[in-house]
Amino acid sequence: LGYILSPKTILKGVSRLGAAECAWYRLDDDGFESRRYWDLASHVLAPRAAHDPEQFRALFDDAVAVRLRSDVPLGAFLSGGVDSASVVASMAAQSASRVHAYCVGFEDDSFDESDFARAAAAHMGVDIEVTRQQALPVSELSRLVWHTDEPFADNSMMPTYLLNQVARRKVTVALSGDGADELLAGYPTYRADQIHRLWSRMPGFVRRGALAAADRWLKPSYRKVSWDYKLRRFLAGHDLDAGRAHYSWREIFTGADKARLLSPEALAELGDYDPYDSFAQAFAEVKGADFLDSCLYVDIKTWLADDILVKADRMSMANSLEVRSPFLDHRLVEYCARLPESAKMDMRRQKVILKEAMAGAIPEGTIRRAKRGFNAPTRQFGFLGVDSPRGAGLLRPDFRLDPAQEDITFKSFSLGVLSQWLDMFERYEKQGEWRA
Repeated sequence: LGYILSPKTILKGVSRLGAAECAWYRLDDDGFESRRYWDLASHVLAPRAAHDPEQFRALFDDAVAVRLRSDVPLGAFLSGGVDSASVVASMAAQSASRVHAYCVGFEDDSFDESDFARAAAAHMGVDIEVTRQQALPVSELSRLVWHTDEPFADNSMMPTYLLNQVARRKVTVALSGDGADELLAGYPTYRADQIHRLWSRMPGFVRRGALAAADRWLKPSYRKVSWDYKLRRFLAGHDLDAGRAHYSWREIFTGADKARLLSPEALAELGDYDPYDSFAQAFAEVKGADFLDSCLYVDIKTWLADDILVKADRMSMANSLEVRSPFLDHRLVEYCARLPESAKMDMRRQKVILKEAMAGAIPEGTIRRAKRGFNAPTRQFGFLGVDSPRGAGLLRPDFRLDPAQEDITFKSFSLGVLSQWLDMFERYEKQGEWRA
């Protein structure tokens, strides 16, 4: 997946607490116990609330207001999307002083959203500083891997690090738009879930033929999460049930890939472990909910908690910057969990209630734009992990990716990060010092 699912870690015998969990270690009897102190599932399963943009806006504005309390300089992150623009618009409406926003741009036009961020800033009357993401040397990537402490291969950690670094020069606290996509169905994967329900009704020979044709004729473009990459991912899940198909949209290495990558010894030690088990458990916790609400809950428990917020935490702390996320105010999260599907997604729009609530406050062009995400180009590294990294017998030495046959952006970056982390761990075992 490119990240590690809680409660697991890369270190044997070491686990971590899940989101909204606390724990005690009792010295008298060496007893360790943990419990969850907040439960979102009950809100997902609760009766539906009214689709009310005004109530949403009131809750959202208050969530922003709470996070504007600061004795130190405060700013915001602003991309070309509706989430960060909504946060900045609310800040601008409630702040006595002019808001300062920060954005990262890219030389590759398919990744760059800085012009949209500038347009949004002009519309809202805020200052914006745009910094171009330059080609990072591998040594700098190694430093980011060191900051994450364990293998973590979300390639947007590179611009996220730079964004935090630039903001920290002038502010100590920054507000972000993290969480809106998981609350209000903002990702293309939720549209893929809808299409999958229809596609799965097609005859098997049609679905298999489409996949075979894509494998043969569809060559990778290496654009930002390109349509060819998404189409391949979608067709690969043609024979999966709805839950596992939803999992597969975010899967980087499939079961077949892992069989080619991992050594026989590693496969034997893994036994019947399947990362999907964590997703299946989350699906079970909200059994009876509509499928979209179930998927949102699953993504909050997995992708948001173990990838998005880990990236935000590590990269902000690496720069001594505090990042606050108004969309993750527990009152707003609970309210969104109870909203009907129509408030989140219809046949034309996603994040419906957010766009309705922010109409006029942010540019109409921002509201209409399709979701782009915050991925970063990685071609400047070459293909980091085309070959299998060293791994103390964990990986097959003859494994190799074919960049001409498929878009290997995420696979090669994952293997490259893993290779660098394994090198650091090997040095740590020999020298007793954890360093990049």
